[in-house]
Amino acid sequence: MCTSAKIRIPFLHITALLVLTSLSAVSHGENLSLLYVPTSGHIELQAASGIRIDNVNVKTFDDVLALRDKLNDGPLDVNSVTSWKFLKRAGLERVEPTLPPPPPGIKIESIRRVPAWKEVELDFSGSLLQFTKETPDGNLWWKVTVGPKSCVRIDRRGDRVVYQHFSYLSSLPETGLTCRNIFSREEGLLQGSGNFKPHGELEIFTDTIEGRSGSDNIFLVDRKRDAILAHAKYFPNSYYAPSAEHVYAFAIHLQMRSQSLPRPHQIPSLTMRFYRGGRGWYCDCYWIEKADFDIDIPTERFVVNVPALQPYHALGEHPPISRAHVIPDITTKAPATILHELGVK
Repeated sequence: MCTSAKIRIPFLHITALLVLTSLSAVSHGENLSLLYVPTSGHIELQAASGIRIDNVNVKTFDDVLALRDKLNDGPLDVNSVTSWKFLKRAGLERVEPTLPPPPPGIKIESIRRVPAWKEVELDFSGSLLQFTKETPDGNLWWKVTVGPKSCVRIDRRGDRVVYQHFSYLSSLPETGLTCRNIFSREEGLLQGSGNFKPHGELEIFTDTIEGRSGSDNIFLVDRKRDAILAHAKYFPNSYYAPSAEHVYAFAIHLQMRSQSLPRPHQIPSLTMRFYRGGRGWYCDCYWIEKADFDIDIPTERFVVNVPALQPYHALGEHPPISRAHVIPDITTKAPATILHELGVK
């Protein structure tokens, strides 16, 4: 005679088993790694950073796509973009920044606004990066170089030039000038596992790997044309059942155009990268005029020598100093190391 026995499995063991099963399913999902990611390149663009935009009503990825459709409804050119007229398509409005109170004895009428748009040239090769920014009138000019160990920003205002030395690119306001932010193309960004679902002739890809740190990625892509049309970061309501709610940053790529080299893919004419700030939504805008990828960039391009008698400022370490001799190749060392070699305490 057989008798049935009840097997009791602790609830926590069942939960752990489900979690491991879910993680296994996620880690073996699809990804965007077959899309093209440039390893080097030269880009020429016009950029406007930290622009406050009113009437951005975005909470979900569907809202992101609706906004993209409105802004992409019709041709774009440099005049309609840099004048901000194209924002009217979606009912958006650029908020003119207010000037701070002038110093005593200075009339506010005599203070010139720094133009929102700057001309930018960007070179990169692997992790090495260099770009220059200049206002249309030529009064302000910056060059930022990211080397193996640190980065340098050279400021030129009139005849005055200062070499500012940082340990990390995140210390600089120009952190947006990367392939990740301009094109939503970066190996680490596109490696995450997730799933695709149709969206008309396009696809929506939800990356569920980065959710372990509290937020996920979601993309609108055209894999046939190798095009990324939108990308958003959002907080899912539930890690194991992600939704597109609570978007807190997103990029939309507009007026796509095809490039054949080094392999067929599409890039935008305009990228708008939105993120939340203290007073609402802010945007970095990039009007891309030229982009050549996977080309040879001489390593000498990323070498920075501080000329004799020019001010050198190790940010966070010491006030500006100058020396009677050249300070060579400073991006290969941390600012503290440079100061130590110069005998500065």
